[in-house]
Amino acid sequence: MTNYLTIKNLECFATNDVLFSISTDDGQTWKYYNNKSWNINNSSGMNIDTLQSITSDEWLEILTGATSYRFRCLLPNTTSSVGKIYINHILKTDNE
Repeated sequence: MTNYLTIKNLECFATNDVLFSISTDDGQTWKYYNNKSWNINNSSGMNIDTLQSITSDEWLEILTGATSYRFRCLLPNTTSSVGKIYINHILKTDNE
């Protein structure tokens, strides 16, 4: 039996133009979620609706084996903003 820490859900307060991405390798590679898969793009990201709709199993895909993770917020103009990001973690168990 293996335990994995993953994200259950998150709530973010930001303007709709902010793009988000996640790194599990200390910021060397940035990934975003699109069309049911994680994609690498170091200069873009996903919108707030996509970020908040990712399921715990989809988060588990990118977080398995990671010792830490970072979020990046790309603000495209001076009126873009990010307030708070609330992250709810859960411990998932693999019974194999």
